[in-house]
Amino acid sequence: MNELEWRRIENRLVEAHRADPPLSPAVWRGIEARLAERPPPRRARLALGARLVLGAVVLAAAAVALWWRPAPPTPRAPLELPSAWLVPPVPPVPAPIAPPAPPPVAVLNAVLEPRAPITLVMSVDDGRIELEPCRGRFVNVTLLEGPHQRLELREQDRRVEVTLDGGPIMRGGVAHILVPADTRLELSTRRGAVVVRGLGGPMQIATDSGAVTLDTAPRLDPIVTVTTDSGAITWRGRCAGACRVDARSRTGDITLRAADRPAFTRGAARGESQAGRVHLEELTCSDPRCSSSPLPWRQPAAATHP
Repeated sequence: MNELEWRRIENRLVEAHRADPPLSPAVWRGIEARLAERPPPRRARLALGARLVLGAVVLAAAAVALWWRPAPPTPRAPLELPSAWLVPPVPPVPAPIAPPAPPPVAVLNAVLEPRAPITLVMSVDDGRIELEPCRGRFVNVTLLEGPHQRLELREQDRRVEVTLDGGPIMRGGVAHILVPADTRLELSTRRGAVVVRGLGGPMQIATDSGAVTLDTAPRLDPIVTVTTDSGAITWRGRCAGACRVDARSRTGDITLRAADRPAFTRGAARGESQAGRVHLEELTCSDPRCSSSPLPWRQPAAATHP
């Protein structure tokens, strides 16, 4: 390569980098400082010229590579699928929750020892109450399978009221009650059943739809008043002297069983129902039904109550 060819190459390099930004002043000051130094020998000048030519070629190749570098790809929008193709996420299946353990069956009991004859007062919304005389002079109330947590007997003016959880109403369960034989009864129920054995009253029992079963066989002169709206009424016993058995119902059936027929003819034992059936039956003294049978909760497991 002669000097002319070298200058041609140099001119092409200059033309190729004419649009490049100018070098910083610091670079030119460095070049001027090097030029002010003592010129190197001819051989060194030739080596320096070769390095400059090689550097120029490298710069030119880099510029060409930068000029031909492809533009970055344009980002594409995400592919949108039709809503019908999309599968909705499956909600997580909750773990099964174990049912709470049933509360333990509560057995409540209250005892009272009155000094004189009393009147027992009790109101029932739902459930069953069973009453019979005790051997002694006390009131014993036992409540089974009920929703209540507290049972009390409150006595005032010879009246004993059964209270449950501070209120006068029994809302479920079975109540077994022992009272003195001369106890008067004032019972009212909405759906609760009433069973009375061996007591002669006076007793007043009123219920909406609960059944009432009375057995006054040990007493010769019971005084009984029973009224219901749709509950059945069943009475049996002896009726002599001052006996009064009055059973009334709007739609419930009434069954009265007396040990002597004159109790019906003279009106000592009578029943009246507007839409129900009234059945009067005479019992003979040899009939085992002339005497009271124990209540179901006092009978052996194999025994039955007629």
